[in-house]
Amino acid sequence: NPTEKFVCEKSFLQNALKDYSDYDKTDFISDMYFYSKPFDMSYIGRLCEKSLSVYEDLAKLNPEAYEGNVAEVLNLTGEFCTLTEKYDQAFKAFESAEKLLTKFIDQKNGYADIALASTMCNKAYLFLQTGKSEAIEYYSKAIRTYEDFNNKNRGAFDNEIARTLCSLGNVYAKMSDRNNALNCYSESIRLYLKLYAKSPKAFIDRVINTVGNIVHLLCPENEHQEMSRILKSV
Repeated sequence: NPTEKFVCEKSFLQNALKDYSDYDKTDFISDMYFYSKPFDMSYIGRLCEKSLSVYEDLAKLNPEAYEGNVAEVLNLTGEFCTLTEKYDQAFKAFESAEKLLTKFIDQKNGYADIALASTMCNKAYLFLQTGKSEAIEYYSKAIRTYEDFNNKNRGAFDNEIARTLCSLGNVYAKMSDRNNALNCYSESIRLYLKLYAKSPKAFIDRVINTVGNIVHLLCPENEHQEMSRILKSV
């Protein structure tokens, strides 16, 4: 079984899941209850529109102080429009955020590179949802930015890199490019295990999710049984 090679090594899963059975499940149940509640999407949309309008007015008076907020709300607006399948509006919001953040980078604003990497990830996800190949380009750009800052900040962006690698793996998997998908998932797992060692409860779900992506890639015909077998074997 090819899954054995990638995710069933005894030490790998024992390290990843060794404390899972001892967790207090209350927090997980509370999270599940919160995220299962219906949200008023129209109200959230109105909040985005109002926030953007307020910050754009403030930015006209003091661009240096408020254009960063405009970029942030544009990003949120793009995410919301992607979620609600208003893809044209999402693209326009991300494009506007990208232009603002690129201007900040030219002005040597240190925060802007990380914010732009986040925008690139959001834009890549939009491209993935709409079946456009640019998703690979934008996820790859974001990873390079995170890695550059990671080298300067002693692993401070390991989580962002791991998450983006997993997303890039999903793109390759959707394209049936199994080798590149596995490479991305494997590197993502490596970083998540590093983070898991510092904070098991915060990253256990990321580890399990990425293992699940690998199982889905390698054993799509019986992934439920295979995932159950892996988790029960620990």
